[in-house]
This record gives sequence, structure tokens and C-alpha cells, in this order.
Amino acid sequence: MRRRPQACAACAAAALAAAGAASLALRLEAAAEARPAAPFEATVEATVARVERRPERLVVDLARATGVAEAATRVPSRIRVRLPLDPSAPHPPLAAALPGDRLRLRVRLRALDTRANPGRPDAGEDFARRGFGAVAGVVHPDLVVRMPAREGVRPLRGVHAVRARAGARLQRDGQGGALL
Repeated sequence: MRRRPQACAACAAAALAAAGAASLALRLEAAAEARPAAPFEATVEATVARVERRPERLVVDLARATGVAEAATRVPSRIRVRLPLDPSAPHPPLAAALPGDRLRLRVRLRALDTRANPGRPDAGEDFARRGFGAVAGVVHPDLVVRMPAREGVRPLRGVHAVRARAGARLQRDGQGGALL
């Protein structure tokens, strides 16, 4: 290998590609196992991984999710929560969540509908590739509770809070305001 550095680089690239393929296969398998067969409600404890505010809805990605009261029901470890935003409704508690927050919430879980037009990419496959096992809707906004005692040290909390306040302030200027 010392005489041929190209062979060493090729072996390293092959090992890296094999590790990536194995990681993807494990993620797809875990998402397929955790995908609910039928919609059901569960109380979930999870960490907020990402919050995306759109004009018409709020999308929150939850990581390290576990079922709280329902021991017989298996809850996927990654869940995407979609919540419609109504400007006339009070500010939902989930909209104030920041990445790293630990939440307990009551959700209705379901598998992502993978039916699509022929020739279009399969949304369910893309969803599983990113590690999500289900999509969910909040049963009621009052059933979302932030759990500060279990959050631990979060050095980026201040950065996330400033970014969320600035995005909310800019979004008041119009649809493209949050992009700024």
C-alpha cells in the first residue's frame, strides 16, 4: 500500500461507501419496523430536532421518541409532527419549541401515505431514508408540555431563541420575510 497511494485511497473510499450503505440499510429497516400499520394515539416523550415554520403550517421533527403510558404500543424513534397554523387561533405551544427542547405530547401517529403518481419519487421511501417512522398530528394543543428538568446542558439554546424571534419578526413583513 505504501508504493501505491491510489490503491490505499480506493480502499478507503470503498470502505466509506460500504459503511454508508450499511447505515442507510439499518435506517430503512428501523423505519420499516417502526412504521405503524394503522393510525393510533400515543403519549410521546421526545427531543425537538428541528422546527420549521411555514405560513400555513408548523413542521416539527422529533428525535429519541419513546412511548410513555402505552407499553404495548411501539413508537418510532423519529417522528414528524405537522400542525396547521391558524392566524386567528392562539399561539400553539409547539410553535414556541426550540431544537433541543424535551417535550411530552399526545399525538395521533400514522404511516406516511406512499401512494403517488406514477413516475414521481416515492415520498415514503425518502421519508424512511431520513429515519422517520411516522407522521403525527397533535391531538390537542393543551396536551403539549415542555419538560425543562430533563433537557440537560444546551449551549446553542440562545442562538436558536434569537433566530426564532428574528424569523417571527421578519415573517410579519410578508411571506418571504422569514427567508431574510
